[in-house]
Amino acid sequence: MSSEPLSHGPFTNQRTGWCITAPASGSITARVAFCDAADPAQQWRVYFADNPNGPPSGWYDVWQSVSNGLCLSTPSVRNGTVVQTTPCDPSDQYDRWHQQ
Repeated sequence: MSSEPLSHGPFTNQRTGWCITAPASGSITARVAFCDAADPAQQWRVYFADNPNGPPSGWYDVWQSVSNGLCLSTPSVRNGTVVQTTPCDPSDQYDRWHQQ
């Protein structure tokens, strides 16, 4: 794993091989679908990245959809919480994602 954050690409589920797909517009639920390299709804770019605590905590990234300009987020940290897209806010901890 690189010490630098990934800058662009899809999120692929390791088990299913499906990709996180952004909704067409609005702050609504993201979905998973068969991966399609030509689908901009499956392309994500880093909107903001930081490593505030240094190693070993690592980078966190705020991921923005190439297609709708919204960022991946969750409304809570409970099990079963649905991933959604919302306006990008690097100060919102629910918008921050760590690479494992």
